[in-house]
Formats: sequence, C-alpha cells, structure tokens
Amino acid sequence: MPKKKLKKSHEPSDEKLCRLCSFSYDDEAIYGKLIENNGERYHYFCLLFACGLPQQGEDTEGIFGFLPEDIKKEISRATRLKCSFCKRYTAASACALKECRTKYHVPCALQQNSVLFHYYDSFESYCVKHRDEFGPKIDDRYNKIDDEQCFICLEKFVDQENNENNENLKYQVLLTSCCSKFLHINCVKRQCFNAGIHFTRCPLCNDRDNFIECVQIHGVFLPDEDAKWEQNENAWRDQESRYEHCDAIKCKCPFNDGRNYVGEDDSEWAINICCTCGSYGVHTGCLIDETIDLETFECPDCLQLSSKLSITFDSSSDDSVQIISEQVNNLSASNAQLKICEQNEMLEKLQNQKHCNHAKEIHQNNNNNHEIDYHINSSLNISQMKESIDSQIRDQFKANGQMT
Repeated sequence: MPKKKLKKSHEPSDEKLCRLCSFSYDDEAIYGKLIENNGERYHYFCLLFACGLPQQGEDTEGIFGFLPEDIKKEISRATRLKCSFCKRYTAASACALKECRTKYHVPCALQQNSVLFHYYDSFESYCVKHRDEFGPKIDDRYNKIDDEQCFICLEKFVDQENNENNENLKYQVLLTSCCSKFLHINCVKRQCFNAGIHFTRCPLCNDRDNFIECVQIHGVFLPDEDAKWEQNENAWRDQESRYEHCDAIKCKCPFNDGRNYVGEDDSEWAINICCTCGSYGVHTGCLIDETIDLETFECPDCLQLSSKLSITFDSSSDDSVQIISEQVNNLSASNAQLKICEQNEMLEKLQNQKHCNHAKEIHQNNNNNHEIDYHINSSLNISQMKESIDSQIRDQFKANGQMT
C-alpha cells in the first residue's frame, strides 16, 4: 500500500513567504509587519500567536525578543499541524482552550473573521466555538444592522444589491461602548494602526479610555508607538521654518531684498513676528510705534480680534470696561496711523504721474482746507479703511475734473 504523502503548506513560489504560515501577505495593519531576518520572513502576528514559541529575549534580541533557535523549534513543531481553514500544514496557532483541538494559520483566521485574537497579556486566540465566552457580548442589536453603515468608510455592512449576508457578519463589526455605533473591524484596525495607542480615539465621540478597552476586546492591535504621521521624516519640517517677510504698509528697508531682507536679531532690520498668529512680520525699523514691546507684538488683525474677545469674555466687569476702552482707543489710533500712512504713500505715487500738480494741490487742500475725517470705528478692518480712502481720493479728482 503506497504511503500517504503529506500535503505541503503551499505550492512553490518565487516569493519569500512567512516561514510560519507560508503566506506573503504584506498588509501590516491586518496581518502584522512582514519582518525579514537572516534571509527569512515572518509575520509579526504569526510570531505573537504561535502557541509553542516563547519570547525569552530582550526587545533588541532576535525578532522583538523571539530568538532564532526558538523560532526554528516552533517551525519544526508546526509542520505536523493542519489548518482548520485551508487544510494545509504549519498551523502554529490554536484556540487557547486546552480541550479544543482547532488549529489555524493567523492569516487564514483573520480572513474568515471568525477567530478572536487578544493582542495583550498572553496573546491568546479563541476559535469561533469559544470566542463568545471571552469576547464582546453579542446582543439583538447586531441583527438589526442591515441598513446601517460604517461611520469610517461610509459603506453599508450588508450588500443589498448582491444580497450578501455573511453568517460571520457579527464578527466583522464592532459596537463602540462609548457611543453605541457600529464600525467595521478592519476599518478600526487601520485607524488604530495609523494612530497608535497614544492617539487612538473614537472617530465619533472622541472618547479614548472606553474606546481603547472596547477595541482590544474585539481583537484590534494597538501599536505602542507614536502615530504614523509623527514618524514621517519631515513631520516637523514646517515648525522649523520661520516667517521672514515685512508686511508693513511702507517698508523702509534700504537693502535690495527689501521686504524679504532679514537682519540679525536686535538689529534695525530684524523681522518681528506676530506673537499670536505667527504669519505677520515687520522690520523693527518699519514699526510705526517704536515703543511697542517686541516680545508681545501683535499684527493689526490679531490686535483687533483680541479686543473683540476681551469684550466678549470680560464685559461684565467694571475694570474690564476701562481696559476695553483703552484697547479700542489704542486700536483706533493704530488704525488711523495706518490709514494716514497709506494715503501718503498713494499721494507720493500720484506725484510721479502726469497729474502731479493736481496731486500736490489735493495734498495741500487736504492739509489746509479739506482735511479728511479719520474717525475710525474699532470694528472696521484695514481693507475697509483702504476702500474709504480710495473713494475720497476719487471724489477729489472728480472735483478737479481730472478723473479718467
């Protein structure tokens, strides 16, 4: 009688396969990182849930504490164990209950969505027959999700067009304990993988503690590391740059770079940045008020906003009324100075044009006879002031018959 041949784990392939499961899946959020060590590959989750593989080394030894000699012994043991799903060998993982004989590859179990994996404490897993004893409680609400959708991917849990209703659907969704909403398990896995344990929050109510406990019970891996967006090599590049431009109405800098010239600290042509928004700068020598404290310097927009916020939050106090009044007066004076400088700059441009004589006459009339009323309301912004000046200058041109 011919001897029965053992079925190989998988057909030969040129790809480098995981030595424990013989799969080459490279989806770190679902199957764990595919680690290459000494020319061989291993899924991180396959190492974690291999029943006979101890983690005897330090984190810096072997593969996160899994020593090479221990891994070889586990591979040798798993060659005699058959997976309950794909019916192939090298099934190193099994149900944590000793009386249960269910064996499986970690990727096979994850694809079937029937095995519960606990990524904490002893890293135990439970087959579909025993998972309800150690996992989340399944109640009647799980039977009423046909028309509901995941709030992360916005797709429905049941495909109505194809009438697909998987019998394991209740194991593919997660019911949040913080706000009682359903989410896809795989959607939550990817969110937690990218956010890490320190930034994981419920995407709906922003709860942290209850949500983390909930996802762990449902079998979601939370990497103990910073969020992926903070691990990027250029993650903090924007914070290393500084605003370097003079936004004064009239820049007095004599250098060729003009507004873009940046002098040394404490020099006349050093750029002072708004301490509130950080997106407005002005040379020290271009400041209208030389007595301004450079450490608390604020741009006109932020200064105006600060005065409004003070009115909103402190208007009930008698002392605050006086402070607010002073702030509004200072703001009005500052805006008036800006407006005067802007008009003078516009008049200087007119002097270089064909009608410079009329511009001089307008300038003289403004100073002697027809002085423009610059009563500034603190609620006006700088753009409104500019429109008002333009309008008054056009009226002067019309009065002299020089409007083109």
